[in-house]
Amino acid sequence: MTSNPQNTMDAKIERADKALKDAGTLIQKIAGSASKKQNKAQIRKILSAIQQTMSVLGGVAEYDSRAKAAVSVFMSVLQLEIDRRDNDEEIVAVCYSMTSMIYVLRYLNQDVAAHEDLADQLAEEMSNMSEAIKDFGAFADVYYTKCKSWIVRFARAREFKGRIQDFANTFLQNQERIEFILVAQMAGGQVKMVHELAAVKASISTLIDRVGAPASDREKQAFEYIKSHGEQILESAQGLTEVARTLHDSVTSSTIEAINDAYEDLLEQNSTLFEFKLKGATMELSEAIDRSTAKILNRMESGPHDLIDEPDIKEIWKGNDWKFSVKCRIFVDALCNHYTEKFLKSASEDNWTLKILSKVINYPAVGEAIDEDASGFISVHEINHFLNKNKELTTPVWFAFWAVGPQYLDIDYTDKIDEITEDLEERCRKLKTDDQDLNMCIDDYLDTLKLINCITEWAAWDAGASGLEELDDETEQDLVDVATTLAQKKEALIEGNLNAVGYRVDQSSLPSLTNQAAFRIEQSIMVLLYLILRKHDEIISAGMENMTAQQFASKWQDMDATLSALVWEFHERFKSLRRSWRSQKLDIELQVQCYAGGLFNGWYKEYIKEGSLIVKFLESDDDEEEDSEEPAGQENTSASLAVSVDAKVDQLSQRVTALDTRLDTIESMLKQILSMRLGGPSQEESFVHKNPASTSDYDSTQRGEEDGGDAACRPASREYDYEEDAGGQNSENPDDDPNINAENPDDGGYGGGYED
Repeated sequence: MTSNPQNTMDAKIERADKALKDAGTLIQKIAGSASKKQNKAQIRKILSAIQQTMSVLGGVAEYDSRAKAAVSVFMSVLQLEIDRRDNDEEIVAVCYSMTSMIYVLRYLNQDVAAHEDLADQLAEEMSNMSEAIKDFGAFADVYYTKCKSWIVRFARAREFKGRIQDFANTFLQNQERIEFILVAQMAGGQVKMVHELAAVKASISTLIDRVGAPASDREKQAFEYIKSHGEQILESAQGLTEVARTLHDSVTSSTIEAINDAYEDLLEQNSTLFEFKLKGATMELSEAIDRSTAKILNRMESGPHDLIDEPDIKEIWKGNDWKFSVKCRIFVDALCNHYTEKFLKSASEDNWTLKILSKVINYPAVGEAIDEDASGFISVHEINHFLNKNKELTTPVWFAFWAVGPQYLDIDYTDKIDEITEDLEERCRKLKTDDQDLNMCIDDYLDTLKLINCITEWAAWDAGASGLEELDDETEQDLVDVATTLAQKKEALIEGNLNAVGYRVDQSSLPSLTNQAAFRIEQSIMVLLYLILRKHDEIISAGMENMTAQQFASKWQDMDATLSALVWEFHERFKSLRRSWRSQKLDIELQVQCYAGGLFNGWYKEYIKEGSLIVKFLESDDDEEEDSEEPAGQENTSASLAVSVDAKVDQLSQRVTALDTRLDTIESMLKQILSMRLGGPSQEESFVHKNPASTSDYDSTQRGEEDGGDAACRPASREYDYEEDAGGQNSENPDDDPNINAENPDDGGYGGGYED
């Protein structure tokens, strides 16, 4: 039964209306609270609530290209705010005002969009709306990056309050004008306009008035110091340094520029990086739209295979009658079968790829490359996205590269990074002077550099085989040639983008810097670290040539911020993977050792050990937001407590996994006994049934030899039941159906991981 699109849209509007109303209530709540810690949780709820409007606006904007442009800018700016780790209440309050303005477009329909008398008015208002939203996004980015320091915000508080209030007022005025244009055309004025934004206008103003106000104990001490010495103390570098020390902060040339430079100059300096961030947010949103149910249904005619663009993969998907997703191992096995049969019928230059794809030991790597959420399943969207990244290679060569190539390149890049950083710490220390601010910046950089070493330690823990050892010389050379070519092109792309942004990187810009819409840090971390650390090495080697101590300190701050962004992205991906593995009841430690060739292994080992550098890094970040409400001695315990809980949960997960394995073994033995008692197959036949030959073109002896080299990362034994799983007809347990949807990957104990 087909649902009525209008009913669906009405339901979305109803949900969005309620969410926006709830967001307004939350703004009033945080305006009446002085607790920064409590407000932080409410701020995330506000962003989550106003995000509900996106689905409505995305549908309505299809009526008018001008509206679509405005909605696109709005979604990207809002996504940037949502993606930030820390949000300021005054900026989020104006995001609510901005959302209320553009949400008026829910009254736009095909009749109004086609109304000739309204065309010019709508065009002008849509243009004004788009411009105002982008201007606010540019301001917010400068506010969060160049003007993050409390000293800067205090010094420019009056200006910032005025600008933020101007944005709020502009959004309200635009909302009123566009409401009048759209609603005036409705018959009899039957729609009653409710200006909910006006009800929270006073609360928004209250939050804006807090700009530059002291919140933490350190800020209050700095405020009292300024108050006792007069605000003119901020006009000299020496005075700024004295205030900064009460904040345990440093003053660099960037701090002075952020205080003294004209607002337009700050925007211009940040414009290129902001455009990269905006592009990254747009790419992220496009990915979400591509995944949407509506778009999928519009493209699908006879089955899920219609959604796949590549002919060979479409044929494989259709031939196996898979649904929207399939288990990784089953997919790779079918892939190998397909190309084996194809190359037997007609010779191909890609024959060499079968020597890689036919090895069971390489199955996990291929599956991981496609499986973005580590669910153990490959969806039609994921396979399309994976193949769309391939710009020039044939499909079998592309798969063969991902089977072995990334680990080979990661080892190579790790060696280069280690070579760069080998004596970097000593050279950094030699650049210290009697300037305390400069020394503090150098120490901060060195602390972050230690975290980079935790990432590159993966190779030492893994003692890493590159995967090339088992290949013959000719196949190895073919693979190395492909990997080298791809690496050179990726380096050129990323290096060009890094040059454009002055090697200043944050998490929001990573998708556009690497040209990865669904950015996965494990696929780019090593090349990013290599290029960035190589640049840092140049800066450090040049020393303070033609620079003041404050200018040099600013360089160190920028370098530290860039490395910190990569560290945060790496850690957040690690947490995401761990959540996925836990949901599948997998052994976390084993998964870490195997995933991406063990790339997260060094990080995990450091994360769970006592006195972890990673935990200290997380605690120091929390400390920046500390509002001193915790009793003495209890600050900065949240990260340590979280790690302790993580370790216990991981241990519990390992025990559950071991118990599941034992239960599976007992169940298998009982089935064999019952089968024998009921006159079923002989013991030999039963054994064969439980260990069927793979459908790939190699015998079971070869399989055993290949698995033996990497037992720890071998898939669980039930995954060898290809004939039962692939057909889905002989399976005694419906949970073993390979076509189970990836959204519910519980297949009776085995999901996407690989365990012994």
